[in-house]
This record gives sequence, C-alpha cells and structure tokens, in this order.
Amino acid sequence: MMKTDNENKGVLDIVEEVSAPAIYEQDGAQAVIEQINHAALSIVADATTAKGRKELKSIAYAVARSKTTLDELGKNMVAELKAQATKVDQVRRHIRSSLDATKAEVLKPVTEWENKLRAVDDHLKSILKLRDVRIGEDTKQIENRISALTDLQSKGIDPMTREAEIEEAVKTTRNILDQFLQERQKFEAEQKELARFRTEKAKRDREEAERKAKEEREAREARIAQEAAEKARKETEEKLLKNSPPPPLPSTSDDSSQQPEPDSAREKSIEISKIEDALMDEVTWLMPNQAVEIAEVIFFGRLPGVEVKR
Repeated sequence: MMKTDNENKGVLDIVEEVSAPAIYEQDGAQAVIEQINHAALSIVADATTAKGRKELKSIAYAVARSKTTLDELGKNMVAELKAQATKVDQVRRHIRSSLDATKAEVLKPVTEWENKLRAVDDHLKSILKLRDVRIGEDTKQIENRISALTDLQSKGIDPMTREAEIEEAVKTTRNILDQFLQERQKFEAEQKELARFRTEKAKRDREEAERKAKEEREAREARIAQEAAEKARKETEEKLLKNSPPPPLPSTSDDSSQQPEPDSAREKSIEISKIEDALMDEVTWLMPNQAVEIAEVIFFGRLPGVEVKR
C-alpha cells in the first residue's frame, strides 16, 4: 500500500520539532535518527512506476534536508559556543593580567631587594674574575684588567651591608694584578735583553766568521803570491844564467884595469842598488824584494857565470 505525499512530510516534521540542545547536549541525536529512519523506511513505493520512483526520490530528498537542517543546528550551536569561549578567554586573560599586576605590586619590595643582592653578587663576581689571568697575557692585557677594576670601583651600586667584603675583594684583586704585572714586566724585559744578546752574539759570530774567512783568504793569497814570487825568482835566475857571458880566464899578472873590491858597506849598498835598478828596468814584472835578493846573489858572485864589473 502506498502512502500519500502528505504522509511523506513526516520526516521533515520530525526535524522541525527538535532543538539543538536536545540533540547535542542531551544525547538526543540517536533518537531523532531512529525516528527519521522509521518514517523514511516505513513508506512502501513501487519503483517500477513513475509515481513510485518520484515518491522514493521525495523521501530521499526529505532525509537529505533533515541531515542539512540538523547539521546547521549543530554548526550554529558551535558558533555560539565559540563566541562564548572567546568571551571566556578574554575574561581569563583580563583576570590573569590584573592579578599578575597585583602580585607584582605586592612583591615589588621583595623583588627590588633581591635585585640589589643580585647586583652585589654580580659585582663581586666581576671583581674576582679579573684575577683569572691566563697564561701568556702580556703587560697591556694585565693593565687592561687593572683599568677594568678601577671602573668597577667607580660603579655606583648599593653594597647592601657588604661594603667591607667588596673593599677587601678590590684590594686583594689589585695586589694580585700588580704582582702579575711586575712579573710580566720582568719577564718581558728579560726576553728583550735575551733577544738583544742573541742579536749581538749572532753579529759577533758573523763578524768572527768573516774575520776568519778574510784571514784564510789573505793567507791563501799570500801563499799563492809567495809561490809565484819564488817561481819568478827561479825563472829569473835561470834566464840570467842562460844569457850571462862565460867567466873570464884567470890571469897570473896583476891587472891594473881591474876595479878594486869595495871596502865599505856604503859602496856595497850602492853597487847592489845599481844591480837592483837594472833588474827592475829589464824585468817589469819583478817585485822589489825579489830584485834585492837577485841583486845580492849577483853582487856576491853566488850566481855562476855572472860577473859584476866595477
């Protein structure tokens, strides 16, 4: 048996009678769903006919409209809840900020006192930290620490009954830094002196090496010159010996033309000087000391085959 179109409106009538709180706050959603299912599925229609198919589509449409209507109820309810939640959050923030301000006002004296104590502690830590001189810090760096200590002394803070402690920390720190400074100045002076000594020693060693090298060079040059002079003397003697006339034949009678032997050192010196001058004129490369030696050899007849005519 097919129901009329008026009976098909029962699905939408069910939805129109419910409210959002009844569905979403009182767990009434399942009851409404069951009513809609019963109203929709209890209708029997013949799908083989145009009228039956139209009726079934109408019922399906009514179910879809019911779904949309119920969803809109929930959506609107959520919007209202969100608005309420936003308002609640605003009130919460106002409560927190107001009471935090009241709390801060109550604790202000305590906070100020604690901040002063913290400032004194930080001040003392800064003073004591200046004592931590690292290995290798030079004079300038230590002087910078002393300057920083002076700046801390002039820093205006409330000592909070710890004035004596601060003064003692400053005094001890200054003594420590002064000692570090003196030791570093002494060390740097020693290093400077050591560097100067090393430089001077290196200079002395270099000059000594140059002096020895010069002496060795001069000695070598003198030896070479002496060897060359000796060689030249021998070559000159050989040349003079080769070019000298044969010795005169001995004579038994007195030769009135023979010159008498010089009988004084002055005359001998004059004769030797003449021979020396002659040698220097003839042999341009001959050294003066060599010429004197050869002149004496010739003068005293120690050179075979060479006779000095006076």
